[in-house]
Amino acid sequence: MQTIKDAALAAGLAEGRVSDVSAADNLTLPRPRVEVDFQPMTYTRSGRRLAVTRQDSRQTTKTELYETRLEVTARVYADSEVWLETFEYDFIAALPAGANDARGNWVKSGQPGRNSAKRSLLSG
Repeated sequence: MQTIKDAALAAGLAEGRVSDVSAADNLTLPRPRVEVDFQPMTYTRSGRRLAVTRQDSRQTTKTELYETRLEVTARVYADSEVWLETFEYDFIAALPAGANDARGNWVKSGQPGRNSAKRSLLSG
């Protein structure tokens, strides 16, 4: 969530305007804002070889057992179409290619999904 907040701030969103989807039912929240929804995590058995080491007459192969995927939906609410167009390109550009998690595993950012181009302006 912190990565998304940092990218939104870098793209020009005001501080404190990124929220969890649980707060989405409140119509009084100020715009522009971003609401983030985490989809269920999926696991895929990969078996990819990570490293091979040799010590004396022994060879050790380290393999990855599972690959996990966590999809995130970010809904952007804005009053101005011009601001929304500028923000969406700056937001995607501000997302990092990847980072290390708390356990030291490399976590890569995926490409925006097919629905990333869907935009809607809410009047009100």
